[in-house]
Amino acid sequence: MLININTDTFIESKINAHQFLIGLYMSQGKWDDLETYLEQTFSVERVNSDLNWLWKKGFLMELTPGLATIPRDYQVSLRFRELISSRDDLFDEFYKEYPVKTIRPDGVVDYLRADKETSRRIYALLTKGDKQVHDHIIKCLRFEVKKRYASSNLGFMKRMNKWLSSREWESYEDEVDNSTSAATRNDEEIRYGTELG
Repeated sequence: MLININTDTFIESKINAHQFLIGLYMSQGKWDDLETYLEQTFSVERVNSDLNWLWKKGFLMELTPGLATIPRDYQVSLRFRELISSRDDLFDEFYKEYPVKTIRPDGVVDYLRADKETSRRIYALLTKGDKQVHDHIIKCLRFEVKKRYASSNLGFMKRMNKWLSSREWESYEDEVDNSTSAATRNDEEIRYGTELG
């Protein structure tokens, strides 16, 4: 199983990587894999304390309250499902927004989303799972793409991993802020102005 996760998730959630993996196997119903994992990590004896900790933190629910002693006596809670689903959602949204390809000035077709996993790691480092940072990057990306389409300059768009590494969205922040405040002023003028007819 290959997983990508920001280790800050463990700190924020007050669980360790071992407990996270237990919950992940349980959420996927991979009971045999969980058993193998527990045996290989010599943690079968302490699984009850890990399960109890996950239950106390709200990541597990007892199927029969008061009688849970083994992993199959629990089910993963909505809170844990949100924890594991939010890991990649931000990058996936960014990935969908990024242009797929462009034609370079020399006429060569270039695919801009190359090296997805490197881009995923860079994005995780940049956003640290912060939705506000993510929303800001998306807003700047949309602005740049719209501007490049309008001026027929999409051929100069950087590949995704280079765009992220060079923090390209920062060069559009002022323009985004100015266009947002101008749109707000225009809305206010229409709202408080004379009747349009």
